[in-house]
Amino acid sequence: AIDPFNSNIYYSTYMDMGVQISRDGGESWEHPSDGIPERGHAWSILLDPTVEGRLWISALDKGAIYLSTDRGDTWSERSIGDTSVGKVADLVLDSRSDENNRLIYAMTANKGVYKSINGGQSWQKVLDKGGLSVKLDPINPDIVYAGTNTGLYKSIDKGLTWNKLDPLTVGKVRGLSIGKDNKIYVVGNVPGSASHWSLRKLWKSEDAGITFTDMTPNFMNYIGAVAVNPADPDYVYIANFNIEQTKQSNKMIMA
Repeated sequence: AIDPFNSNIYYSTYMDMGVQISRDGGESWEHPSDGIPERGHAWSILLDPTVEGRLWISALDKGAIYLSTDRGDTWSERSIGDTSVGKVADLVLDSRSDENNRLIYAMTANKGVYKSINGGQSWQKVLDKGGLSVKLDPINPDIVYAGTNTGLYKSIDKGLTWNKLDPLTVGKVRGLSIGKDNKIYVVGNVPGSASHWSLRKLWKSEDAGITFTDMTPNFMNYIGAVAVNPADPDYVYIANFNIEQTKQSNKMIMA
C-alpha cells in the first residue's frame, strides 16, 4: 500500500515477517517494533485517506489490530478483543465518517464481520459468517459486501441487516472487488466445493449482485485475487497460478 500523502512511503504485510515499511520508494525496508509485534503474521493494511499518517494493521491470528498515527513509528492496540475470531483478513473504512470516530469494518476468518464506530476502540459483531473480504460500495458506503466462507452477503444499511446473494452460483469467496456502475467481481468456489485445491471461478455482476455471470478465462484454473480499477470498472486485474504445475512440484518434493 502507498501512503496517500507521500508516494515514497510503502507499507507491506507478510505472512511470516510481520509489517514492513519503506520510506524511500522501496529502496530499503524496516520492521516497526514500537508497540506492534516485529515478527509473525500480518494480514491487512488500512490507510486513512484524509488523515495524514494514520493507518491500521491487522497482525497475528487472534483478532489483533494496531493503530499508528505517525506513519508506523509507534503503535497502539485496537484489537477486537476475542482471540477466537482468528485472523483479521480485511479492513475497510467509511471515509465519510467523523475523522475522530472512524467507521471501520473488519472481516475475521472465524467469526465474521465486526464494526467499529470509534476508530477501533471497541467492536461489535454484525455478521456471523467468517471469511476473507469486506468491501464498501464506492458510490454509497452504506452498502457493505462480505465475502464469506459460505457465500457473498450484502447489507444496504451499514451492516444492520444482510442478504445472501445468488446462493446457487457463488460459494466460498476467495476474492472480492467492487467497482462503480453496480459492477462486482468475485473469485470463489461453486457451492459445495471449498477445499484449498478446488478450482475457482471468476464471476461478474452488473446489477449490484442480483445476478452473476461466469467470466473465468479458459487458461486460468486457480485464481487467487481480483481487483477492479476504481476509475474504470471495465478494467479488471486477476492473479493466477497453475494448479497442475504446483501439484506436480509438490509430488516431486515429497518423492
